[in-house]
Amino acid sequence: MMAEQSEKAVDAFERAINNTKDPKNQETLYARYFLGICYEKNRKIEKAIEQWEMVFKINSKFKDVGTKLSQYKELETNDGIKEYLTANNNQFNELCKKIAYAGYNLQCQKIETTKYGCQMIATEEKKESWMNAKQQIQLCQFYRTTEAIEDGVVRKMADTLKARNYVKGMIFTCSDFTPSAHSFTEGRPIVLISKDILEALFRKAGV
Repeated sequence: MMAEQSEKAVDAFERAINNTKDPKNQETLYARYFLGICYEKNRKIEKAIEQWEMVFKINSKFKDVGTKLSQYKELETNDGIKEYLTANNNQFNELCKKIAYAGYNLQCQKIETTKYGCQMIATEEKKESWMNAKQQIQLCQFYRTTEAIEDGVVRKMADTLKARNYVKGMIFTCSDFTPSAHSFTEGRPIVLISKDILEALFRKAGV
């Protein structure tokens, strides 16, 4: 799993679970927990939840399984968040294009899949009155995670904006940002879009 060989990891964890003599022992609980992590990384969220729920029934205090289940409970009531978390890479990229355009009038110039979601280079849609104006490039990063985004992510974006002379940066997430991340953006051309704002953008984009 640590080597990013998800298929082999899933197979190993499933065999461990199927061959256990005691479904309540620590090794089995760890196997189910990490099998859920693998499913989560592969966007098979419902399968991940199934494993974590089994762990929770046996030991509700096992690692952060209770927190994970609480975070993903949003899937039951919010179709936009569910699609954001579970869509395959191509569908997710298209969804992010819709969100950026509907919310901020940004047109995608280039988009690429990343480990955390996707990254998009965008420019504002031109109006006829300033068709000859130089396009100002913005960097948009979309994170698919239930954990709060740390200030390290924001600092890295600030470095990228400066190095590439981008005019602005935007970080979207279906979770939230830590206080230090918010603090770091003060006075900098970086906008943080957390879950509540993202949900409003889903509605605006018709998702």
